[in-house]
Amino acid sequence: MEKARLNYERALKIKRRVLGYGHSECADTMYHLGVVLYLQGKERDAEALIQDSIKMLEEGDEGESIVCIRRLRYLSQMYLKSHRLADAEMVQRKILHIMELSKVLFLLSHSLLSN
Repeated sequence: MEKARLNYERALKIKRRVLGYGHSECADTMYHLGVVLYLQGKERDAEALIQDSIKMLEEGDEGESIVCIRRLRYLSQMYLKSHRLADAEMVQRKILHIMELSKVLFLLSHSLLSN
């Protein structure tokens, strides 16, 4: 795990320098680094990285993507394991909201195409 952490940290530095902070590749690496840190027991650092990763997806108009939903689910599971039920509930509500929006948008687009 330590080797994975070091490699993700190195990759993140390179990607930030080459691609810029807000790039989706940086968000991916931040998330994976956060997972490794969580597995190492560094929950606060992991939470911050995963939240930043989600925020970057949202700012890049990927907040309704399946990738973002999966990251939100992982964050919710982290909260549940830490007995942070209110935080887990808030994240679950956000997931539900995204899924409801996606369903409405799908139905609207299907309706418009039918006419």
